[in-house]
Amino acid sequence: MKNKLLYFGLLVVTLYLAILYDSPMLLGLCLMEGVLPVVSVILLLWTAAHMEAQIYLPIGVAEKEQPVNVGVRIENKSRIPVSRLEAKIKIQNRFYQPEKEVTFQGMADGRGTTRLTTAITSSQCGPVALWVEQAKIWDLFHLFGKKIRVDGKEELSVLPEYYAAVVEIASQIREQLIDSEEYDEKRPGDDPSQIFQIREYREGDRMQRIHWKASARTSQLMVKDYSMPIGSGALVLFDLRVAEDAGMVFLDQAVESGLAILQGFLDQEYPPRAAWYNCRTQSMEQMEIRESEDLYLLTSRLFQAGPYGEEILLEEVYQHSYPQDGYRVCLRIATDGQWWADGILKGKLTRAGLETEGISV
Repeated sequence: MKNKLLYFGLLVVTLYLAILYDSPMLLGLCLMEGVLPVVSVILLLWTAAHMEAQIYLPIGVAEKEQPVNVGVRIENKSRIPVSRLEAKIKIQNRFYQPEKEVTFQGMADGRGTTRLTTAITSSQCGPVALWVEQAKIWDLFHLFGKKIRVDGKEELSVLPEYYAAVVEIASQIREQLIDSEEYDEKRPGDDPSQIFQIREYREGDRMQRIHWKASARTSQLMVKDYSMPIGSGALVLFDLRVAEDAGMVFLDQAVESGLAILQGFLDQEYPPRAAWYNCRTQSMEQMEIRESEDLYLLTSRLFQAGPYGEEILLEEVYQHSYPQDGYRVCLRIATDGQWWADGILKGKLTRAGLETEGISV
């Protein structure tokens, strides 16, 4: 508005002087001042029709508090450079509703692509959506603005902090793994119904596991390694419920604590399974956790599921959804840090407690 007032004032002054002094030169200058904005607007409309703004996100994964470059990419297919442009992008962690807005200002060359970037950080984990809310360019005299097309939406996955919890498993629970027709392809176990591999004898191997036929065939002692069933011995339920009156509740603790407990079961070579309720599909989902790398995929699936507001009896829903699946122990982790074992409230989880005292099942 300020530029328009200045330009209008200049036009009025020029016209006044042209009439006052009856000057053809000043009159021509006044006419040119009136035509130039029209030409500028025509060029502005032409340029805007050949420009597009997209979100710019070079990497899609980051850790909490890690700076990540984000911005807007402006593509100008016309030959006319733009001396002033402004773009606004919105940033929203889908786990937490408030949106943030970042404004970029700059210029764009003709027949080229311009990137305007800045560094952002996130103090909470979760899927962070980024999109261009609005992009606008101005004419040569900065008098008139015109919005340009915006397209695309990107997502940044801010990973939780991965660590291992101390998990103590009672001997009677460890010895009662559920029978399964599936076996781990990478690790041996103690199920004599399935042979994992036949290998050379090593000091400390039990004589009962010597494979006598293979030993006679190879002229050296060979030993049988039994297989490990991958039927779930432990079930960890991620309760991602956030009550409507809870205000700003961070899900980091629930996600990180659950992942740490799963890693603790892996360290104890006790097969865990994770399960959660997906409010988008309105269904229960589960995943076998066989190695640490599976925790990254689980994180992504938890992000896709997102939080919900209604109370859900996860244990009952799981049994109804997967009636054939069994487990020896069931843990439920809530967003407020509390946890249950087989339906009994055990207390509140903290990272310091998980890493030092741990949990016993």
